[in-house]
Order: sequence, then structure tokens, then C-alpha cells
Amino acid sequence: MASCQPPSNTELVTMDVESVLHMKGGLGETSYAQNSSLQKKSMEAIKHIIVDSATDVYASRTPGCFTIADLGCSSGTNAFSLVSKIVGSIHEKARQSEMPTPEILVFLNDLPTNDFNSVFLNFPEFTRKLKGGIELQEGSGPSVYLAALPGSFYGRLFPSNSLDFIYSCHSLHWLSEVPLGLVDSNGEPINKGKIYISNTSHPAVPLAYLRQFQKDFRLFLKSRSAELRTGGQIVVLILGRRTDDHSDKNATVLWELLDQSLAIMISQEMVDEEKVDTYNVPFYAPSTKEIEDEVGREGSFEIDFIQAYEQNTSTGDPHKDARITSMAIRAIQESMITHHFGEGIADTLFQIYSGLLSLGSQKLKIRYSTFSTLPLSSNQSLLGTKSTTKSSMASSPSGISSGTSQLQNSSSEEDLQAAMDQKKLKRMISNRESARRSRMRKQKHLDELMAQLNQLRKENRQLSTAFNLTKQQHVAVAAENCVLRAQMMELGNRLQSLDEILTFLNININTSGHQMIDSSIKCLNQPIMASADMFYYY
Repeated sequence: MASCQPPSNTELVTMDVESVLHMKGGLGETSYAQNSSLQKKSMEAIKHIIVDSATDVYASRTPGCFTIADLGCSSGTNAFSLVSKIVGSIHEKARQSEMPTPEILVFLNDLPTNDFNSVFLNFPEFTRKLKGGIELQEGSGPSVYLAALPGSFYGRLFPSNSLDFIYSCHSLHWLSEVPLGLVDSNGEPINKGKIYISNTSHPAVPLAYLRQFQKDFRLFLKSRSAELRTGGQIVVLILGRRTDDHSDKNATVLWELLDQSLAIMISQEMVDEEKVDTYNVPFYAPSTKEIEDEVGREGSFEIDFIQAYEQNTSTGDPHKDARITSMAIRAIQESMITHHFGEGIADTLFQIYSGLLSLGSQKLKIRYSTFSTLPLSSNQSLLGTKSTTKSSMASSPSGISSGTSQLQNSSSEEDLQAAMDQKKLKRMISNRESARRSRMRKQKHLDELMAQLNQLRKENRQLSTAFNLTKQQHVAVAAENCVLRAQMMELGNRLQSLDEILTFLNININTSGHQMIDSSIKCLNQPIMASADMFYYY
């Protein structure tokens, strides 16, 4: 039986993810800005969660300046799509509460290699919409201050207690580095021919990826815990998987098709097989259980809820779907592929990939992926520290110091503990009040919906009554029409009989030379009328 323990970490050359990974910049045909419609659709699907969470955090404190951070903003127009919704919602909340609209400070974060220039090219349009009332319904809108902050979110980015709300979309499935443990004791790759986890991978491969995710995610939570103010929240949209199986097709199929594309290029001697064997993507799609476990272990946050869903982006045209998905994957992967394989490979690789996607989508009903939405509420105190027990549990393998060292700087542990308890109590009261307001809003909304439902039911009953009355009238008119038709037929028969009589009389008059008709000759045609009366003429 194969061992699940990771092999040796030696001799495997890995990329410096922080300096290599970035979405394709610019505004060209293959840029991320032109090929991020799939990401935009998933953000649109959960925008209400992000917007409502940000608005709830604002409503619980109504600060004069509300600070937001988008971690992993990437490039293109998607960077502003959620910011505009959040700003509009906070502005409306302040208006309803008869409070002055707060100043809003927005930090856009991504790795240093991100194309921030294309982000800021869209800022004038963003501000024009705000001032022009497209996003906001009245006035010139709030003052919005924007800043870019390059750097990895797997570590500290902001001063302590400086942020009110954080959200991250399509970012946390990227790892800080390619996992260690993907080679054997001789330094040979153990995931040959594959760039990610597959059903044929060595058991140590998914374990190595899981451990790297645990390390990174724990560090992410610890860093954000120190940066968030009391009562702050994080909402995360992450690519994930529904099952515990690491080779779940829904999470791996796009990578497996890329494996096949590279295999075709190897067979045509367009790519070196050794290059493929040593290429592994710094990506991991966690299950909801793995996310919950890490949040619990780190201890700084509580999960409000996890919402997992699949995004089916099919247009009904397999070839069009394949091109859209292929261009999206290229915009994401090209920087790493060209770094590892060299320039000039991308066009051919993704042409093959698009063809395989087209065939696969017809056979497998490929979905883009499974997403997990994760709103997190902060548990930290105003000082950004936790108890000694929690701090030791939250310490990550990277060696970040716990809250214990901060407590040692206090002249009186008892006084500090009492102050912390008091602040925790205030935070708990604040959270309860925020939750109460949220419940009241939801109850009000439910009452409004029920009133609308009752009104619709009333109108439906009225329409049903009117319809039945009209139907009865229709039946009565139809019956009268039937009677009239029968009477018309009877009159028609009588007229026909009279015409025959007149014709017969005219013939006899013409043949007798205006002589009287012989009384002994009876009428040849003796019509039988509809009334059953019989007439004889002598």
C-alpha cells in the first residue's frame, strides 16, 4: 500500500509565486480585463452577501470614515463592481438613518506584478457614475478615497485595527507557493504528467496541497484578525469542491484537460516532457469542511455561514463556451506557463485546450466550478490579542508570534485581562445590537413580502371570480347561439319549401295558357315543412 506521507522536499525547483503569478494585464484580446466574465458572473451571484455584510458593519458603528479592503482585486473593471455597490448601500443606509454619509477609504490589494494601471484607468468612470447619480440616487455622493496596496495577503498588509470590512473574491484558492513534498527521496517528481491533483496522483500529492492550504489560510486569518477593528467582518468567495474527494471532477476537470493539452504537445515534440513533469500549479480547491476546520483551529473568527454553489455558464453553444473558458484560463495561467515553459507556447497550447474543452463540454456538461461564500465575523479584542490558549492554537507553522508576547509587555496582567473582558463585553453587546437590527430589518422585509403576497392573493381571487363570471356568460351566449342556429336552419328549410311551391305554380301556369289548373291533378311536389304541416293544392 502506498504511503500517504509526503516524500522528500529536495531537488524540486519551484516558482516564486509572488513575483510570477498575475492575471494577464492590459486591455488586449487575451487580457484578464477582456476575459473575466465568468468571475464577474459569480461575483454578481453573491454581491448581496458582500454588500449586506459591509452595510451591517457600518450600521453597527456608523464611523465617520469607513475603511474597506479588496484582497486580490486583479485588473480590469471587476475591481470596481463591488465597491460601487457597497458605497451605494452605505450611502443609502446613512440617508435612512439621517446620518452624514461617511468618507470611504478603499484599498485595492494584489501581488506586486498585478496590472494596477488598468485598474486605475477605470477609476474616472467609477467616480463619474457616483457623482452623476447612476450608482447613487441623489446628491454628489460620499467622498471615496482609493489606494493600491501591492503585496501578498499571506502576511500583514495593514496597521493593527485599521480596517472595518474585508472581502476577497477568486483569490484564496491561490497558494503562497507550490506545495513541498511533490518529489521522492531521489528528487524525482511524483506527479508526473499532471499539473494538479488527479485520480491517478500519488496519495502524497493531495496531502501536500492540503497542508499548504492549511498553512496559508491560517496565516491569512491571523493577519486579518490583527488588522480588523472590533466587529469587523470578512467575506470570502473561493473556488472549492463539494465533496471530500480531492480528485472531484468538478474541481479538477479543467486542470486535467490542460494536462491532456500538454501531453499532445509532448507527443508532437513541441514541449519537453521533463518540463511538464516539474510544473505544478499553486492552486487548491478546499472543501467546506476543510475551511471550517481551519477557521476553528485559528480561532480569530466565527463563521456566519458557508454557502456553496455551482456556476453553470453554458450558452448552449459548446464551441462558444469552450472559447470563453479557454480564454479565461489563459488570462489566469499565461504568466506561470510562459515563465516555466518559455515564450511562444501559449497560442498553440490554448488552441488545443479550447478544442478539448469543446469536446468535453458536449460529453461531460462541464461547469466552471464550485464556489464557497464565507462571511467571517471577527472575535479579536480592540488590542488585537487573544487569550494565551487561543493564541497558541492559532500559531501557524511560519512561526508568527502569538498574543502571549503582547501580554507580557503589560505591567499588570490582571488589569489588562479586566480591560480585555470589558472590551469583549462591549463587543458582544455591539454584536448583539447589530444582530438585533439585522433581524428587525429582515422581519420588516418579511412583513412587506407577506403583505404583498396577501395583496396578490386577493387580486388573484378577484380575477378568478371575474373569470368565472365571464365564463358563465360565455356559456349562456353559446347556448343562445345554438338556439338561434336551429331557428335559422328551420327558417331556411321553410324558405326552400316555399321556393319549390312557387316554382311548381309558375310551371303549371305557363303550360296551361293561363287556364285554371285541373282540380283532379294533385301537386307533384307536396313539401313537408319543418312544422310538419302538409299543404295540398287543387
